[in-house]
Amino acid sequence: MKESILRTPKLKERLFLDSEISFAHARSNPYGALAARFCAKEAAMKALGKGMRGARFRDIEVLRLPSGEPTLRFSGGALETFVELGVVSFSVSMSHSETIATAFCALLIDSEAVSKG
Repeated sequence: MKESILRTPKLKERLFLDSEISFAHARSNPYGALAARFCAKEAAMKALGKGMRGARFRDIEVLRLPSGEPTLRFSGGALETFVELGVVSFSVSMSHSETIATAFCALLIDSEAVSKG
């Protein structure tokens, strides 16, 4: 992530909201924090079933609850798909080291809501 952002400075603004950038740069490893957020956004897009076509990276914001647990806020195309699917809850997990970042997102979908739509 660090090399990509340094090579293409506007990439950071295309992928992340100001709140995510501020959060990451308050950390000792800002690029690891950004990479983990990128992974969480990508995992959420894939969980929504449309991959990179159904939403923009900035349509998904990675936040932390007061407990420290990560969570997501959906808007735009991501929110539209979220509602269409009948998502009733979700979970996201992310982790990073100096060189590796990973994330997982799972959605719980109300199958009755989907069959009615």
